[in-house]
Amino acid sequence: MPIEIVYTIVDKRNRSATTAVKLATDSTAAMVNGFAVAWADIIDNLINGVIRTAVALLGIDISIISSNVAASSSDVEEIGAFQFKTAEGTKVLINIPAFNETLVNNDTGEIDQTLTAVQDFIALMEDGITVSATLVQPTDVGGFDVDSTVYARERSRSSGTRKVN
Repeated sequence: MPIEIVYTIVDKRNRSATTAVKLATDSTAAMVNGFAVAWADIIDNLINGVIRTAVALLGIDISIISSNVAASSSDVEEIGAFQFKTAEGTKVLINIPAFNETLVNNDTGEIDQTLTAVQDFIALMEDGITVSATLVQPTDVGGFDVDSTVYARERSRSSGTRKVN
């Protein structure tokens, strides 16, 4: 699947729109980064707006996941809201839609961090995960590693379209 770079452009009324370009799947991270900057420079000369973000999206084949089905209780408005922080104190927020209700203490709304699935997710965020003999560590936007969990709670949100800021 091709790598897609999505640019968010904002106009004078602060409304946003996106445009995208696809790259070959064998592009390296350095190639994607270099192309993204060069392409942004080119489209900057064509627009009257401001380029706010450029995000590279990599399509992955997930057919190996055997339990990837929507249950009768599935609801994307029910989210698992996690807040982590880095050693520098930066907050990292992650919302997981259609969160499994059996992982939540319904009396408090807190996600039960003693359950294996939740512990696995928190360990991945705090400690990273080894992929092809390389440790991949989640970070904040400044590149600082996530190192602790602040909270894990169930929340509700509107299921409207996702907006990239």
